[in-house]
Amino acid sequence: MLRINGLPSCIFGAGRPFSSGWVQRLAALFRDERGVSNLLVTLFLLPLLLFLMFAIVPVFVYSMKGAHMNTAVSHALKEAEAVGYVSPEVAARLNDRLAALGMGGVTVNGTGYPSYAGSTAGKVLRDAADPTVKLAVKYPAPNLSRMLRAIGGQGGGEAAEGFYYIVLYGRSEAYE
Repeated sequence: MLRINGLPSCIFGAGRPFSSGWVQRLAALFRDERGVSNLLVTLFLLPLLLFLMFAIVPVFVYSMKGAHMNTAVSHALKEAEAVGYVSPEVAARLNDRLAALGMGGVTVNGTGYPSYAGSTAGKVLRDAADPTVKLAVKYPAPNLSRMLRAIGGQGGGEAAEGFYYIVLYGRSEAYE
């Protein structure tokens, strides 16, 4: 008598393991249905893969907007270094560049953006003890937490939106 872990083999039917007709039919059923099981796995995984694939798009847009904004602010800093401060003309040209990138002036909770709060407002000369020119730009960023609503989560509202906040420092080139 065949024993498996101390159990007699007759438990499996007629003294021979797996000799029962229903076990053989069940095994044949599973063997014949491999195509259906692959189809079911594909149907379960496909929506998940599509969600992950399309979730990359907003993250990519978020990072690309930040990179383009950083480039525009870098150009504005060069202009601010030439005049010694963030003049209204420098701010206007930066606003035009941002508008060309699709990031024009917006108002969120009563505050207008882009905001230049914290930037050097007074003229700094090249020969000053501290000839540093600071350009700080704040602009609302896309709210990535809204994607959570697609899977039943709690997406963020207007009050929870993030901001791009870029601060760059340069050396004044202004003589007078």
